[in-house]
Amino acid sequence: MRHAASVFNDEGTDLPDCGLSARGAAQARALTGHYDLVVVSPLKRARHTLELSRITFSESLTLGCAREVVTDLCDCLPGETFVPETPTSVAARIAELTRLLASWVDTRSVLVISHADLIWNLTAREIGGEQFGQWTDNCEKIELAPERL
Repeated sequence: MRHAASVFNDEGTDLPDCGLSARGAAQARALTGHYDLVVVSPLKRARHTLELSRITFSESLTLGCAREVVTDLCDCLPGETFVPETPTSVAARIAELTRLLASWVDTRSVLVISHADLIWNLTAREIGGEQFGQWTDNCEKIELAPERL
């Protein structure tokens, strides 16, 4: 699932680790469901989406491999220097997240709260030499079949 709307999404405010907009906070409060495990990006907009939601869970993990692809200042954690992420680094994080998810999905219901570019890369498949992934709207949930991991 992609996080709720951030101030970057709604206002274009490009600050490190930007938070949710007023619209995003309302979106987050409307989220429900129960999961055995929730994996959340360490970026504030993803963490606040979970914190403001009515999603319940048995366990949650904040994982760096679930954070947004660094393409803008808002994708940086406080104190980080903005350096756009390389495709090699993104691929390594996607591989790590995929490996972890594959080890959990057979025995647990898992929700990942992450970001648009990360989800696109997680769902990307090569067709005719080009990569095609799934773009998501704020708070949009998509389901990945275990065999896709």
